[in-house]
Amino acid sequence: QVAKSLATTNTIIGAAFRVLTDDVDGQEALKTSISTLTRVLDAVDWSVISKGDPDAWLYFYEDFLEVYDKTLRRQTGSYYTPPEVVTSMVRLVDEALRDPNRFAVSQGLASTDVTLADPAVGTGTYLLGVLRRIAKTTATDQGAGSVPGIIKDAIKRIIGFEIQFGPFAVAQLRVLAEIADLLKVKGKLPAGIHPRIYITNTLGNPYQEKEYIPQILRPLSESRLQANAIKRAEPITVIIGNPPYKEKAKGKGGWIESGSEGAVAPLSLWVPPVDWEA
Repeated sequence: QVAKSLATTNTIIGAAFRVLTDDVDGQEALKTSISTLTRVLDAVDWSVISKGDPDAWLYFYEDFLEVYDKTLRRQTGSYYTPPEVVTSMVRLVDEALRDPNRFAVSQGLASTDVTLADPAVGTGTYLLGVLRRIAKTTATDQGAGSVPGIIKDAIKRIIGFEIQFGPFAVAQLRVLAEIADLLKVKGKLPAGIHPRIYITNTLGNPYQEKEYIPQILRPLSESRLQANAIKRAEPITVIIGNPPYKEKAKGKGGWIESGSEGAVAPLSLWVPPVDWEA
């Protein structure tokens, strides 16, 4: 039932699950694994694992990733960020944008002039925090009736990159659930609602030539191509998140400073505010 439900969603995990619903050979080959997975899922108390309890996701990061891929977790510096920290950071960013003496963006994160990116999205906690902050300030500034329209517009300007498939898949589902909640939608989301979350290496060179990727992995390829297009050309106003420590990223983003194939390096276009030193 889970596989059939996810297969109808516009998510990469939905595409992955189609091997359980559309591929007879796949079902036969994975018969033992599917049987085990079904028994495990059947024992889960889903009322405990809810989007209304942000602390539940701490266990996904701290416990699941430790078993899922301990080496990759250590290599990428993937560690959980407490929701209290996320909420405070999002609020401070919104206040800095609104401050007339700093950026003077009166609507803050809800402004159409703001494009925000989280370069290490994990399970999507920062993106959820941003969506909730936009909904809260919009309700205060313009009334609750304005929230759905502002959220629909904001979705186009909120971007997330994640290198690991496990957390990425969870982020997609959490963000979709939050959007449905904020839009007061029960059931399937309206056509055209596509959160901009991509499975990609944020530090990877977007000017690199395309490489061959098997057809079965095409959704992953498309996600990477779309992320590269953003990195090459889309102006980003705000970067927020909990990226890996610098020793995990050292030397992996040289294209940012040097550019590639004669293209202007995005970093050279970024100018700090006049009072940055202050």
